[in-house]
Amino acid sequence: MTKWKRMRRREERKRIQEEERKQSTEQEPTLVEETPENVQISQKNENTETTTNTPKFVISGVKYVYLIVCFALLSGIFYPLVTGTGWEQSLKGIGILSVGLFGGILLYKSITSEKRRGVLMCCGFGLIAVSLIIIYELIGSPLYQ
Repeated sequence: MTKWKRMRRREERKRIQEEERKQSTEQEPTLVEETPENVQISQKNENTETTTNTPKFVISGVKYVYLIVCFALLSGIFYPLVTGTGWEQSLKGIGILSVGLFGGILLYKSITSEKRRGVLMCCGFGLIAVSLIIIYELIGSPLYQ
């Protein structure tokens, strides 16, 4: 018996045990068809993906870091380097774009969530509105006098 056969059998046993546990927790009993021992069960050709030990929060964090870097470039992070002026305007631009981004993320989550749809949608639109107001204040023509 090869190593791969042993691994497949072990995975098959684990899968069967998990199904039995799930069935035992259900209230209604289900009929399980047993196969004789001399009949071989054909195994499906499953795509085995390479699993990594990278946690999901790291992967999602990388997405947001990437977006913040893009916002830094959009807000003109190179302008203070070239002209030798202060970093205040660039940091304000990154902050404003980040507030708008978080509002957009909350809007997306409101679409995919059924439980807190209204709250997430209100918060998302609120953050986008705050971002817009801050942008108008920053350029010198406020929306509200």
